[in-house]
Amino acid sequence: MIGRTLGHFRIDAKLGEGGMGVVYKAWDSHLNRPVAVKVLPSQAMNDPERKRRFVQEARAASALNHPNIIHIYDIASEDGVDYIAMEYVDGPTLEQKIARQGLAVVEVVRYGVQIADALARAHRAGIVHRDLKPGNIMITGPASGSPGLVKVLDFGLAKLTEPTAAAAETDATATLAARSEEGAIVGTVAYMSPEQASGQSVDSRSDVFSFGAVLYEMVTGRRAFAGATKLSTLSAVLHKDPQPPAEIVGAALPRALERIIARALRKDPERRWQHLGDLKLALEEMGEEPAADTPARGSRHRVVVYAALAVAAILAAIAMWLPRSPAARTQPNFRFVQITDQPGAEMFPSLAPDGRSLVYASQAAGNWDIWFQRVGSRNPINLTKDSPADDTQPAFSPDGERIAFRSDRDGGGIFVMGATGENTRRVSGFGYYPAWTPDGKRIFASTVMFYRPDLRYAYESQVYAFDVEASGSGRGKLITQGIHDAMQPSVSPHGHRIAYWHMAGGRRDVLTIPAVGGKPVAVTDDGHFDWNPAWSPDGKSLLFASDRGGSMNLWRVPIDEKSGVTQGPPEPVTTPSLFSAGASLSRDGRMIAYGQLHRNSNLYKVSLDPVTLSAGPPVAVTKGSREMSTPTISPDGRWLAFASGGKREEIFLMRTEDGLVRQLTDDEHKDFVPAWSPDGRRISFFSNRSGKYEIWEIHPDGSGLRQITNTREPAVLQVWSPDGARVAWTVPHHPPSVQEVNPSGRRPAPQSLSQLAQPDKWFSTGSWEKGGIAGYFVRADGSFAGIAVFVPDTGELRQLTASGSHPAWLHDGRRILFLDQGAILAVDAQTRQVRRVLDLGSAEPIFRHSVGPGDRTLYYTLSVVESDIWLAMPE
Repeated sequence: MIGRTLGHFRIDAKLGEGGMGVVYKAWDSHLNRPVAVKVLPSQAMNDPERKRRFVQEARAASALNHPNIIHIYDIASEDGVDYIAMEYVDGPTLEQKIARQGLAVVEVVRYGVQIADALARAHRAGIVHRDLKPGNIMITGPASGSPGLVKVLDFGLAKLTEPTAAAAETDATATLAARSEEGAIVGTVAYMSPEQASGQSVDSRSDVFSFGAVLYEMVTGRRAFAGATKLSTLSAVLHKDPQPPAEIVGAALPRALERIIARALRKDPERRWQHLGDLKLALEEMGEEPAADTPARGSRHRVVVYAALAVAAILAAIAMWLPRSPAARTQPNFRFVQITDQPGAEMFPSLAPDGRSLVYASQAAGNWDIWFQRVGSRNPINLTKDSPADDTQPAFSPDGERIAFRSDRDGGGIFVMGATGENTRRVSGFGYYPAWTPDGKRIFASTVMFYRPDLRYAYESQVYAFDVEASGSGRGKLITQGIHDAMQPSVSPHGHRIAYWHMAGGRRDVLTIPAVGGKPVAVTDDGHFDWNPAWSPDGKSLLFASDRGGSMNLWRVPIDEKSGVTQGPPEPVTTPSLFSAGASLSRDGRMIAYGQLHRNSNLYKVSLDPVTLSAGPPVAVTKGSREMSTPTISPDGRWLAFASGGKREEIFLMRTEDGLVRQLTDDEHKDFVPAWSPDGRRISFFSNRSGKYEIWEIHPDGSGLRQITNTREPAVLQVWSPDGARVAWTVPHHPPSVQEVNPSGRRPAPQSLSQLAQPDKWFSTGSWEKGGIAGYFVRADGSFAGIAVFVPDTGELRQLTASGSHPAWLHDGRRILFLDQGAILAVDAQTRQVRRVLDLGSAEPIFRHSVGPGDRTLYYTLSVVESDIWLAMPE
């Protein structure tokens, strides 16, 4: 074959050989570049049906445009020789890189993220690899200009593999004969999933298992499943769990990495990672920074060295942030300590100035209360147990003698009590997130509550200052006059400035203003999600939460306290957690309390009786950790459109029949809240891709992306008219608007529904049928004031309930489902009669639901939140 020309590819040298054919290095005479040419075995292509399937799959694989997937240039046949021309990679396979010593943990994570990203892209296109193994993964070398870049090979080619008889008997890495029908075994024995090994049909979760086996080998240098023969290896895949990696490489192996691998290798597909994108995110968010030259496998001494280096990296980052005092320099060693471990969420930590105790909010007693706990103790004390109302967001005073907090008691507002819960009194009749001035005489607070910062789109919050000794009846002093949005104030240690975060153009950034009010100065001004600022005790830096490192963690930026001008770029203050926020500091700056949060959101469906609205038991549609928000069913009931959550907010489709997921948007913009047009041919959503939140639309096949609205105020929570000719949308703190959807692309002027203007609340759109627009009123502080129906053509407004949110018309045009207090209820739009449909059993305040054709199926998302308080403290 050497010297022969296939098409315009000149064969120059043999690179390798396997069950799937011989690979040669060749020269592309048309484009003057080296390529790899795989010549397929003739016996694999003799069956016309198998050849047709192969060509179909290979063409599908060639459409996977991804930097970590080998690109296929051509699929052809010449003089009886079937071949594939593909990208040439000048570098070793992962199998060669691993050898038998394993890889450095930093390499495991670096390569693992790229492999997972490649597989996730293929799965979104409906392609399952089925033969993932280290030999099918290459790593580019220095000559590529991008050394260390992963390239995954052989997508869609596993079906053609034909092992020799000898290999089938003895080689545990042989690839088995392949047919796609159920009952046939497809894959490489040592890396196949249990469902492959038993001849069952497979889906993308089979690749998850294979990837887990690859990760295991990268870490340990050993195969997860190995036997003397193919049959013994198959038996291990089906019935045995591999030896825990930590027993091989040492106990200092990151626990997060070991948990990721263990979950990928679960025998039951339902208990594995359900999506490679989630596994990739877990690798990115491990919170460990391994030393680059430390092997994952080797002597225990090398593992201990790795652990020391990893901890040193974290401590060095924290030391950069701590005050540069002699006392601080004498305490270079810190440890991370979990303070709370109760079920559910513990949030809003506030350290006492002396660092010996802290307060936080928890639902452990059934509602939100303020809890006090000594550092080092496991016996928290409920300070607000006598209040049936929710009490949250505590903040220690500078002298440690008082605690300010938000409470819903007596109409809500900011309250102050003694450090042990005594002498509670009101300071203001409104406000959230109290922050003390250094002299303890005033409290600053913002006017809007938010449940989740990633789902906060366009609320207009202001910051007020309150006299602590006031009776609580006054309005306080507006500090952010002329500023459109300001959340979670933090007062600098000498009282010069206030830090806060705001929403603008779909972005979230941190700013500061003078404490007496004035012109804001930006601390961050980029596309990252920056929020929750806190001043260092010396006023020389500002701590904030940000996703700029790939996960939500803590960052610091040097700053001049008087002018607000930053003195350098943000620097990471990395905590060993997946999601860190809510930082609070001791007076000497040597201790940091923060919240570590994990949210798992899944989609459920419930059968409904369309007459009685009796609901059957909930059935989980997804069982992974993918953030699925605002699901909405297509008019024909075949597809669910939903938005992702986290760092990348995109629009996806899920087929209800089999759970197949397709991604519709894939860019740096934030896309939320999809809504189907009544004919099912368009999906609208709101996006910041124009610089502020506007309504866009896209076809279900991903084509036809175009902007619908061009408004002065952010356009959110859109609904289609029954005939699909108009959309109405919410304008926070203003009346909603309605606009014709012009197919030509022209954007007519929107019409304000000024009849809905009310001084103390605003109308949020929810669902539009012939009976009118069902919506809900939102008070100025963000709380809900009940369901109402507005008829645009007549101007009629009917209030139906005194509480609840997110209404959705049933198809009878008379009843409306809505959310209230962790339950789904129904209200009759004519009689106003309310009945309970389904108790969701969760305190998470934000849900979204959608009803299928004939009102026979109800879909909703449910989030489970776990949050604990941690301390970074000196040893």
